Amino acid sequence: FMHHLKEVKNVAGGRTHWVASGPLGVEASWDAEIVNEKHGELIAWRSVEGSRVDTAGSVHFAPARGGQATEVHVEL
Repeated sequence: FMHHLKEVKNVAGGRTHWVASGPLGVEASWDAEIVNEKHGELIAWRSVEGSRVDTAGSVHFAPARGGQATEVHVEL
């Protein structure tokens, strides 16, 4: 669902390094930090101060089909 995203690497201390393809094949990269995490429920992040890309998002997980599946909600 995020075809432009090429790579996300764990750096250290809850930080990640993101690389994405932009318009005309221009590559953009930035660092982000985890700002909220609840095991099996939620992970939220935002770009760190001074990053070339200003972004934030979260992924929420919820049981579905009587616990036989997981519903995923993404906010960017």
